[in-house]
Amino acid sequence: DYGFFEFPVDLSHPDLEGYLDIVERPICFKDVKTKLFDYEYDIEGEIEFENFCGDITLIFRNAMLFNRPDTIVHKEARTLL
Repeated sequence: DYGFFEFPVDLSHPDLEGYLDIVERPICFKDVKTKLFDYEYDIEGEIEFENFCGDITLIFRNAMLFNRPDTIVHKEARTLL
């Protein structure tokens, strides 16, 4: 289930206080989709997979960095990574 990672983190949520102190570069699937449709991963008509895959990996690494290992978000991120 990628639902945890689909949209930007809601920084107004009290459980997410300090998120930006821990996660330097927040990213979600919506951001990746936008970058894909804006050709930000495009090099001469081809998708540049290193940056694309790097962003996908970053989504899950951010989740694991912020969330404790016993949480569902951390476990899902680890599974999908």
